[in-house]
Amino acid sequence: MNTADIGKIEAKVLWLYGLSGAGKTTLAIAFAQVLREAMHPAVVLDGDRLRMGMCQDLAFSSEDRQENVRRTAELAKLLCEQGLIVVVALMTPHESMRQMARSIIGDKSFKAVFVKCDYAVCASRDTKGLYARAAAGNIHQFPGKDFVFEEPARSDLVLDTATESIPACIHSLIHQFADST
Repeated sequence: MNTADIGKIEAKVLWLYGLSGAGKTTLAIAFAQVLREAMHPAVVLDGDRLRMGMCQDLAFSSEDRQENVRRTAELAKLLCEQGLIVVVALMTPHESMRQMARSIIGDKSFKAVFVKCDYAVCASRDTKGLYARAAAGNIHQFPGKDFVFEEPARSDLVLDTATESIPACIHSLIHQFADST
């Protein structure tokens, strides 16, 4: 990716959401790196990392997932207000959770990016072994299996990682959110 192709990007929050294994973190890290190379201040807030620290007291009930999203949105808002481009990689399985994040951050600064990948493809990737554990009955309320993952009625951008490469997805992110003038 030629970083000269990136125009001005205002501070905002790009909220990447989708099933586990869809590629949210991979895309977030790669996109933030491209932004930094183009001298745009960017930070990644990854759901797994947040769960190990700031949200380690939360489980995976609907209420705890809601609180996880709320905390992440509040942090993302603070960082965005400081002039950073914040790339969030968080499952965010329900539309109400995504709307809550949007309302906390503000419609002007919030951009929803659905990282689309069907359950079977995510299960075949299973980098963390979660799908195997869910199939064995060791994980309950697993999004896409026995906990509903609501696909969006609309999103600011949809990236299908089952059919698009990481570089193609990064190009789409730049094209969608950068001012190339």
